[in-house]
Amino acid sequence: MNKEELKELLDDLPEEEYVDKLIEALTLWSRVKDELPDEEYLENVCYAASPATARVLDELPGEDYLDKVIEAGIPVYNYDNIVQSSGMKCAVTHDQIAMGRVMGEFVADFYESRGIHGKVYTCFGALTMRGTHLRHEGFLEALEGTDVEVIEGPDCQFADELCANAVMDAFGADPELNGVWSQGGMMQGAVEGLKNVKRLYPLEDPRHVGLFSINSDDNTVKLILDGLVTATIEQSPGKQIDYAIKAMLWDVVIGHAEFERETVIPSPAVDIEYLKKDMEADPHPTCWGLFMLQGYPYQNMMPYDLSPFIETPTVADRLEYAGY
Repeated sequence: MNKEELKELLDDLPEEEYVDKLIEALTLWSRVKDELPDEEYLENVCYAASPATARVLDELPGEDYLDKVIEAGIPVYNYDNIVQSSGMKCAVTHDQIAMGRVMGEFVADFYESRGIHGKVYTCFGALTMRGTHLRHEGFLEALEGTDVEVIEGPDCQFADELCANAVMDAFGADPELNGVWSQGGMMQGAVEGLKNVKRLYPLEDPRHVGLFSINSDDNTVKLILDGLVTATIEQSPGKQIDYAIKAMLWDVVIGHAEFERETVIPSPAVDIEYLKKDMEADPHPTCWGLFMLQGYPYQNMMPYDLSPFIETPTVADRLEYAGY
């Protein structure tokens, strides 16, 4: 769905459907995600809203707030964080433990395929974030009983510079280390750290130090294709947003809601072979990262229709189910 198709879908709606408020729904999340609205703002949002108005909310600040929104008759379509509420119309996210588990399985297979013992150094993401611990939990769970040893390093706070320094210190002191695991990003830092201690080798070299992470951006994709980073895990808020907005449109505009109330989007391991196949995907690549991949090599990627888990509503659907 592109902007023109979205506009066509929303054109000519009956006045009582509050077209302006529906369009506003697509951007409300950006206004509430950073801070809890004050009571006056909250009341204005709730009581000015029609029950036909849908909101997509990100980073909901708590169940009390969510309950007030639902009590005001506003359908809620949430992404990124599944907040438990019987009034939630739709919630879509990724499984943090499963992401760590998938990477752990990948790491175990990587070292087994090379016939070597894995000794993997951990550059933690921010330890204040629950997701960091959940991802590491899944990672360790998958490695139980394998020939991979995990050495826990410092809190690098998702910062490349801190990761680079930690890698230089650790690999300078222990020549048996042959892997780096991060719960999110920091692969540029890991590459720089290995380069400074002369341990950076491409994937085809038997001395290659495995670099494993979660999340993608343009630079991480490039590092994987260059053979410097081994793999990452796809975590795609873009697909979550896409699903939530489509669910909202199906429910509010079309009046024909056939979607799961809670949906967990799969998070595959992304290595060089995965990316090469993805580049050839029809009609466009499917791998999306923590940030929209718009630079190399995804510069020609379509910005809509990201999620294959729910159909894109069309004007024909509106005519069939809503009669206009």
